[in-house]
Amino acid sequence: AFSVDDPARERRVVELAGELGLPATATHQVSRLHGLRIRTRTAVINACMIPRMLATADLTERAVREAGIRAPLMIMRSDGGVMDIEQMRRRPILTMLSGPAAGVAAALLFARVSDGIFLEVGGTSTDISVIRNGRCQVRSAEIGGQKLHVSTLDVRTLGVAGGSLVYLRDGRVAQVGPRSAHIAGLPYLSFTERSPATFRPARHEFEGDTFLVVDAGGEKLAVTPTCASNLLGLVAAGDPAAGRLDAICAGFAALAPPPPEAHATAILDAAARRVAPVVEGLVRDYKLDRGLVRLIGGGGGASAIVPYLARVMKL
Repeated sequence: AFSVDDPARERRVVELAGELGLPATATHQVSRLHGLRIRTRTAVINACMIPRMLATADLTERAVREAGIRAPLMIMRSDGGVMDIEQMRRRPILTMLSGPAAGVAAALLFARVSDGIFLEVGGTSTDISVIRNGRCQVRSAEIGGQKLHVSTLDVRTLGVAGGSLVYLRDGRVAQVGPRSAHIAGLPYLSFTERSPATFRPARHEFEGDTFLVVDAGGEKLAVTPTCASNLLGLVAAGDPAAGRLDAICAGFAALAPPPPEAHATAILDAAARRVAPVVEGLVRDYKLDRGLVRLIGGGGGASAIVPYLARVMKL
């Protein structure tokens, strides 16, 4: 319980584990804060990550060196900072939420965002964070409702994005995400090379759920928020989310009534219903002036979510 003051016994246990060839984490190594339960929980997660992260670190370092790069290898941390690879080998937990942190860092450094709510949208998930006065916001990490002794950017992640599947219930759009076309192994309707003449309405069932898809000559194509946003003219030409409008229109037309635009609106409404409360929560938590808040979209799927969300939220 008091190893942050006297770590001798924990160090001895780590030494004995090392002699047995077992990777080990001591609680004083992951946090210098008192509070046995949270510190132990943090150490357990760190220990679970060690084998996979050691393999990843070795592979990454070898690839960088074989490429002839001699600069020190720096690893992104969850709080937006960086660390060297040796520190990552000891405390991989510090990288746990580094993906969303990297997105926020890109928004600050390259998009020059100074104030707003940043939504990084991929194919499966959306990471939402606040940038205020040119700075990201930091908090204690929380996983599955359990607090950890790890600082991380305040990023809220939702399982809804550009490639989210559309759940059906009683023939109507009931939900968008968390399962995505990527996870289900389905190609997007937006990016198909199939002839629209082959399109037929279809349904796709997985683990008891039914998803909206189009049959294209025997291949099932996922109808996603990316497809809906393209249909409603919310995706600019040249955008990473821009798809084949002829295929999208034909695909939606092949679906049963209501009209294509009504289908697309229902899909984006369902997506917005999941994202809007999180954005409103950030506005409330950080006491942001709603009249000045901007939504900034990043990532390949941004146009599938952010323009319609802004319209719904009047932002």
